[in-house]
Amino acid sequence: MLAAPSTQSGGTPAPASDNESDGDTRLAGFRILVVEDESLIAMLIEAGLEDAGAEIVGPCYSVADCLHAAESEEIDGAILDVDLAGEEVFPAAAALQRRSIPFIFHTAHGHRAQLKNEFGGCLVCRKPTSVEELVDAVLGAITEGRPN
Repeated sequence: MLAAPSTQSGGTPAPASDNESDGDTRLAGFRILVVEDESLIAMLIEAGLEDAGAEIVGPCYSVADCLHAAESEEIDGAILDVDLAGEEVFPAAAALQRRSIPFIFHTAHGHRAQLKNEFGGCLVCRKPTSVEELVDAVLGAITEGRPN
């Protein structure tokens, strides 16, 4: 399950843990598209990616916004929720695929036939997934998708 950032009483952010102060830079220099229709989950994913050094594109909450970003933004990788308020993200995934931009699916709907048939090579992270696992997964997709 996604864990929320810790806060002190009064809602102010807690001081950084030793792990955060070490400066996780695994995703430094990478622009990651975040596509998630649940705003709290999107915020948690954003925070985890930013903690790892990524620059966030989005988040996109609709297929139309996601498709526009997938076709026009400078992106190094993406995390895609499959079901965006009842619409499937597959047109945007296909646009990313055409541009050779690596992506992963983050979904509770990993059983869909189209997901397996058209995007069978893509990693599917089944909800709930920790932010750390998503960071590792998108980093793996990016580094495997780049020529050596």
